[in-house]
Amino acid sequence: VRIQRADTQGAATLEILDATGRLLRQLPFPGGALELDLNDLPTGMLLLAVTDAQGRSVARLVVER
Repeated sequence: VRIQRADTQGAATLEILDATGRLLRQLPFPGGALELDLNDLPTGMLLLAVTDAQGRSVARLVVER
C-alpha cells in the first residue's frame, strides 16, 4: 500500500492501529510517500494515524486476503 501525505513539510509519525485502538506498528513518515507491506498485519479494518506538527489525521484501511 502506498500512502501519500498532502503536506510534505516536516517529519511525521505513522501509527497503524486495529479496530480496538491497539497499536500494531509505529514508524517515521518523512515528507512525500511511504510504501507499506501489510502482509504481517491482520485482516479487517485498520486505522492509519499520521501525527505531525499540524495535528493528527486518521484514515480507515480494510485489509482483505
